[in-house]
Amino acid sequence: AESQGSLDVPQEEPQKNSARKLTSKSFNSAATKKGANAPSGMQRRQLENQLHVKKNKYVTLKKELVEKQ
Repeated sequence: AESQGSLDVPQEEPQKNSARKLTSKSFNSAATKKGANAPSGMQRRQLENQLHVKKNKYVTLKKELVEKQ
């Protein structure tokens, strides 16, 4: 029974570690993206403009769809 118990524990550990690594990786990539955008105001404005354009396109497309139905 003791040998079985010692076999079960190591199998659980790596899974937890890999999950932790995945979450930290995704968090780090998000943090670096924010850091890259923060310093330049021009870039931020361009991104905001892109967002507005995409939103407007989406809204107009949705209106057209609703009108067609």
